[in-house]
Amino acid sequence: MRSAPAIVAFLLGMAAAAAVTMAPDATATTVLSGARLTVVSTLPPPNPLAGSAEWDPTNTTSVGGYATTSEISVAVGGGTAQRSFQLTVDAPTGAAFHVGSYDGDDVYGVRGHAYLTEGGSACDGVRYTIVDLASSGTTLTRLDLQFETTCTGASNLNATLFGELQLGEPAPAPGLVTGTRAFAWPNVPVGTVSAGVLPVWVRNTGSSSVAIGRAQFSGVNAQDFKVRSTTCGASLAAHASCSYLISFAPSAGGARTAQFTTAVAGHLASTLLSGTGPAGRTALYARSQPGDWVGGGRTYLLTDAQSQMQVLPHGSDEFDGWTFNGPSRWGVEIVNRKGPIVPGTYAVDNDARDGFWLVVTGEGHGCSDTTHSSVTVRQATFTADGAPSAFDAVFSQTCTDTPNASLSGEISYRATVGSQTPSAPFVIPSGVALSAGGHLANGEAGKAYTLAVVSSGPARLTDAAGRLLWSTPAAAARPYDRLAVRTNGTLAMRAVDGTVLWTAPATGPGVFLELQSNGDLVYYDASYRPVWHSGTAAPST
Repeated sequence: MRSAPAIVAFLLGMAAAAAVTMAPDATATTVLSGARLTVVSTLPPPNPLAGSAEWDPTNTTSVGGYATTSEISVAVGGGTAQRSFQLTVDAPTGAAFHVGSYDGDDVYGVRGHAYLTEGGSACDGVRYTIVDLASSGTTLTRLDLQFETTCTGASNLNATLFGELQLGEPAPAPGLVTGTRAFAWPNVPVGTVSAGVLPVWVRNTGSSSVAIGRAQFSGVNAQDFKVRSTTCGASLAAHASCSYLISFAPSAGGARTAQFTTAVAGHLASTLLSGTGPAGRTALYARSQPGDWVGGGRTYLLTDAQSQMQVLPHGSDEFDGWTFNGPSRWGVEIVNRKGPIVPGTYAVDNDARDGFWLVVTGEGHGCSDTTHSSVTVRQATFTADGAPSAFDAVFSQTCTDTPNASLSGEISYRATVGSQTPSAPFVIPSGVALSAGGHLANGEAGKAYTLAVVSSGPARLTDAAGRLLWSTPAAAARPYDRLAVRTNGTLAMRAVDGTVLWTAPATGPGVFLELQSNGDLVYYDASYRPVWHSGTAAPST
């Protein structure tokens, strides 16, 4: 039998500190007065919650709340960002907190909510992990808690808020305050750099300066973590502070860990770092025909490199369905009103009460009245709580108002099956390369075009008769190995050792290369604007 849910709530706003009642217990008050809280947000500027914030005894202007073995509520004001933050966590009914992880997702068994007061935006799907815990009776005397929530409000789509709360955790030495003891980045796509940057603060509360040693990373995955900037030098003056800004860039999927240490006044200050690079493929590919209302006749490739995809349950508990939200206001809603979603091909009937539902929206456009639409679910696996763990589906949507123009593509969420949508073979996304011996082929318009990387030779674009339409330079300093859409935005031919031998003269950074049905090879940026093309489009007839 599942226990009653744990509840997590966040309140941000200048009034948050006044929203709680101070605990009468003297021990709890002492623990709260030493609260250290770090919050990192992936919200983009100019949102007032963008960036990072940190509160500790040296900069907190107000603190209140309570801390027991079953309930925690901490409200702080001031801090590095001069704003207020409130975190409230309730253990399952009748249970006490323990070291371990709690799935505070709003749907899957253990409920949790997060609320941002600015603009009424909401954050759902709170998860938290208690790293360290101690108590005296029912009062907490020591706590280290990590939390994460994804903002789903209209103005905060796909943004993530995460951080750490410390109560009663010891300082590395008298007169020193450090901000973060343990920190975890959730779901940063492999090959990308975390949007959230962790500030590790060092504060000297003593009356004389202290020496600061060299900061370094150690551990199994130390190479995945980096100091992006720092204000710390060889010494730290009395009553002064400095910080290190740390980012996470997973080089492989799965859990990644390291330790960050620096010597301050002869004492080691350390922060345990961890992060996750989600396994599988996550992307939304959509190819819109001219006249299609949703896609406007353009091609789209949305990946985690642009913005993390969010998965939301269908609004009704009566049906089995999910909405996959990507960047640029794109989303795919798939609902089976007859039963569970399992692999298979489904004819879409949005009007029938027991029909299979498909709504693909993009750039603020959508249609629920469709004709001749279908979904082929190729992979659908779920966690014990019912959340999708791996999903892949190929879709085709035709709006009733534009019956001669369709939108087709593929939605993948941590999918481990190979991409088989008819459109996907035309594309090389960011972070992917076309290796020697590989090829793209497009025969949609009844004409076959092929882009291939010849073994040890150039990339060649040919038509159905084998005529050469375009190629990278035939001569190079060393043999070619692959044509790559690099994560830095360049389209390049590289050698086996990674040396760049040729770069497309693009007008800006791109995110995917497409071989179009007219024979043109087009490189698009994140806003789906062409930044380079081969100039090989066949004349329209």
